Amino acid sequence: QVVNATHDVKASQARIEVTRRAVDLAQANLTTELALFRAEKSTAVLLYQKQTDLQEARLLEIRAEADFQEAIATLDYLTGRLLDKYGVEITAK
Repeated sequence: QVVNATHDVKASQARIEVTRRAVDLAQANLTTELALFRAEKSTAVLLYQKQTDLQEARLLEIRAEADFQEAIATLDYLTGRLLDKYGVEITAK
């Protein structure tokens, strides 16, 4: 399970990098489409589609970051570091 959790951490890190590039590309596409729209060489529909693409890319980035945090928490749990990380001590009564 620890090996799988480690792989999940690495995979989610890679997904974050890819989704950040996707956000950058979507932002560049939106900027280009906006310039074309202002020059009357594009339509509002195409501009709206580029805005939607950017929003979707940002959502994927956020999901990748959430998956990374979940993978880290799972790894901490499996390795017994979770309680120490948050300063939780368990005492017997």
